[in-house]
Amino acid sequence: MSSVSTINEMEARTAILALEGEYQRAWDVADTKDWAAAAWADVFTEDGLFEMAFDGETPDVIIQGREALMGFCTDTHRMVDSVLHNLSIPSLTFGERDVQGWINFECKLRCGTESISVSGVYQVLYVLTEAGWRMKRRVEKMVQKTSVTLYDYPTLLEDM
Repeated sequence: MSSVSTINEMEARTAILALEGEYQRAWDVADTKDWAAAAWADVFTEDGLFEMAFDGETPDVIIQGREALMGFCTDTHRMVDSVLHNLSIPSLTFGERDVQGWINFECKLRCGTESISVSGVYQVLYVLTEAGWRMKRRVEKMVQKTSVTLYDYPTLLEDM
């Protein structure tokens, strides 16, 4: 049985769902909105950790701390034209002082003429702070990546 009361657990689930929604929204609009990189970094604790593993279990990218997270978001969005996340509803396991989450995701990116689709899993450690629930650690494990080249649609030739 969870050490968290049923009402507190429901409140925590609702807050964590809102946090995941902000994570997704802020990351996806960071190429067009000045506030977004800071909002994305704010879903983490001050010393929050974001890790990405592209192939295997060893992280290829490790970013820690809000300032570094904000810079990572800004720098990444300089390389992409658009991003769209689709997240599943988190599976949450409540502990004494934290919550562990498991989230399936799909992310679509457009970089010039290349369209990339990534599917995978986020494993997340959430902690309750004075500012509310925040991510202490988020590990992204890529499971599948596909890419295609996009070409301009031809214009109608007037003199055929």
